[in-house]
Amino acid sequence: MLRNILSSFFILLSFSVFSQDQLVTAPKYQRHDVYFAPEVHENANLILDLPLIDLPYIQYAAKTIGNTDQPSFSNYLNSYANPGMNVGLGLSYSTYSTLHYGIKRAVTIDNKFWHNVIVGIGVGAVDLGLSYAPLGSNWLHNEFTKSVMSKNFINGQNEMNHFSNDAVNVTHVTDADLASLKAKNNPDFVRMQVAGMEGEYLLIDKLQRTNFFYRSNLPNLILYWFTTLKNVNAINNQTDITASNKLINKKVNFAGSDESKIDYTGLEYTSWAHNLFNPSEKFTNRYNSPKNFSKETIAYMRTQANLHYINAISPLMFGIKGIVVKKDEIGNSWRLNFTGRHLFTSFGNDVSAKFYFQTPKNNWVFTLHNYNNLNNSFQGLETELVDVIIKTANKELEMSFKAMVWGQPKNNDFYTSSAQAGGLLGVKFQYPFSKILRPYLEVEGKTAGWVAGNVFLGSNVNVRLGVNAVFGGQ
Repeated sequence: MLRNILSSFFILLSFSVFSQDQLVTAPKYQRHDVYFAPEVHENANLILDLPLIDLPYIQYAAKTIGNTDQPSFSNYLNSYANPGMNVGLGLSYSTYSTLHYGIKRAVTIDNKFWHNVIVGIGVGAVDLGLSYAPLGSNWLHNEFTKSVMSKNFINGQNEMNHFSNDAVNVTHVTDADLASLKAKNNPDFVRMQVAGMEGEYLLIDKLQRTNFFYRSNLPNLILYWFTTLKNVNAINNQTDITASNKLINKKVNFAGSDESKIDYTGLEYTSWAHNLFNPSEKFTNRYNSPKNFSKETIAYMRTQANLHYINAISPLMFGIKGIVVKKDEIGNSWRLNFTGRHLFTSFGNDVSAKFYFQTPKNNWVFTLHNYNNLNNSFQGLETELVDVIIKTANKELEMSFKAMVWGQPKNNDFYTSSAQAGGLLGVKFQYPFSKILRPYLEVEGKTAGWVAGNVFLGSNVNVRLGVNAVFGGQ
């Protein structure tokens, strides 16, 4: 299984390399005006993110995969079958970037209309295929779910790795494991239901910010809309009693009496809502139908379904990669863009507004968070300074900084009005080993609280090692 994942990725990487005319370092900031749609033959930059080690998550994954408290070296190697949020996101992002880049470089039709049509058809076909294959968005969806399992020493199986009929499911999870997690850690149990959607929107965020800051000009719009509309449709269907019951019956009939084939949950959204409203209830059934829900629960689900359309609010969703707000006499520009985001959390939701701002010297990201449980709102602020150049005698190092402060519902409680203050600090060092390869080290520490892309709800320190690979041309 691990060999299949890695071989798929390296085949895609090779495709991107051989599709280009030359390999050069992509400029960090290409100074030109922003456009609404890419020009014909305008070169794209390809920036890959290859995470290698994510501590301490890899220790949890090794113990889970080996079913031992003392994992061996082979357990650590096999733990990449449960890659976790950070590694899984990097692999999926790099896969889409590679294929979108290769398609754009391969199409050389001079007619602008037909160029864009052929690129769109190629990208659409690839994105559709990847939705049923390892490293695609649905694979990432399942891996975010599995990361919460691995953190709690439950070893699920991502059926995307096996191209099986139930590829969209996470299977081989027992009722006993689910009952134990529910009893010991309801916030993780709640988050597990919707962590997949969290991963898919982080994938969109990562692709969008790369297009904005580094002028990658990759044709990602089809993936943005495919992912967003798919999740909006799923949420609306699961809120509707008739539609949700049909989906539950389909899952029940598929698995039959074989417990190993049963998806870890019946319907993600309904299970998330049910366990939010019933934190102390014992686990008895994977299939939570809204026909058994209270009017208050149904009303809450419908409100969240409507809020989910916030994910479509962004100029980036319509091909506007940046808005020039200022330009100096020599052509340097100050650029802005923004996105709206609605994510489900362990205590309710996070409604946020993210602003990307690029000056001639710095890249900034500002995010305003509004965390909500049933009846209360709590606020947070997130700031990033991306790729600051640090000059040394021989090299120009790059550093990125991230800081967050927040108030969130105390103990991830859906009902509480009490706030729990928290925060996060992170720094990333990137070393230009060559024109292409840029190894990096990232250290991030946080207090207790929910942070998108961080599997730990408690306080922890993460250390991540990886390599960025930069291809492209002007």
